[in-house]
Amino acid sequence: MFWSLAIAAGLAQLCIATPLSRRWDDLAEKHSWAEIPRGWEYHSSAPPDHTFEMRLALKQSRIDDLIANLMKTSDPNHPKYGKHLSISEAEALVAPHPDSVEAVEAWLQHHGVAADDAVRSTGGGEWVVVRVSVAQAERMLGTKYNVYHHPATSERVVRSMSYNLPRELHSHIDVVTPTTYFGTLRSMRKTSFLQPDIKPVADNADFSIAAAVPSSCATTITPACLRGLYNTTDYVPTATNVNKLGVVGYLKEYANRADLQVRLHIRFWIIHVY
Repeated sequence: MFWSLAIAAGLAQLCIATPLSRRWDDLAEKHSWAEIPRGWEYHSSAPPDHTFEMRLALKQSRIDDLIANLMKTSDPNHPKYGKHLSISEAEALVAPHPDSVEAVEAWLQHHGVAADDAVRSTGGGEWVVVRVSVAQAERMLGTKYNVYHHPATSERVVRSMSYNLPRELHSHIDVVTPTTYFGTLRSMRKTSFLQPDIKPVADNADFSIAAAVPSSCATTITPACLRGLYNTTDYVPTATNVNKLGVVGYLKEYANRADLQVRLHIRFWIIHVY
C-alpha cells in the first residue's frame, strides 16, 4: 500500500513538473538574418566566458491606453487637451502585466539567474537587465554568438545572426538585446554633407494626399518634403504664441539651430539602420 501511494505521488509530481520543465525547451524563432548586415563582417567566435548585460523588453500591458490618452491630450478640441500624465501615471501604463513578470522571472530562474540579480532599468519595469555569460545566453536563446567587425569604424561587437525564445514567452517579451541588432553609436553616426548636384523639391511644391512624395526627398530634405511626408501641406499654424516644437537628438547629435532660421535646409542627415 505504501509503495502504491509513493508511486502515485511520484507520477502526480511528474505530471505537474514535466510541462513546466518542457516549456522552456520549446523554442521558436524570434528574429534572424539571412546574411550578415551590410557594413559588418564575421571576425571570430565569441568567448564562452565573456559576460555582457542582456536586456529584456517586456510587453507593455496598457500601451493602447497610453496612445489613446496621448491623442486626447494633444487634441485642442478635447476636454483633456494639455492635461498630460504624471510620470507615475505614464509608468503605470507602460508597466508589464504581472503574468509577464512572473513568466520571465521563472524562465530566468530556470537558467540559474536569481530574481534578485535582475535589474529593472525603467520606472515602469518593462526593461529587465541581467548579466550573463555568452555560454549562458546561447543556452537561453538557442543561438550562437560571434564577434563581428565594422571596418569603417573599427568596432567589434558580440552579436548573433538569430535568436529564439520559448513559445510561452513570445507573448511576454518584445525583444532581447544584444542579439541580432547590429547598430551601435559609432556605426550609426550620421553623415552630414552637401549634394549641390541634386535639385531639392521647391518649397512651394504642390503635394496632395494622392500624390507620391518625390524620390528626391529620400536624399535631400526640405520643409516641402516634410509637409508632404507628414501630410500637413494644407495645415495653417494657429496659436503660434503658445505652440512649442521639440527636436529630439540621438547618438549625441542635435538640431542645427542655424538651420531653424532659414526656410530651406541645405544640410541633411542620413542615418544607416541595420
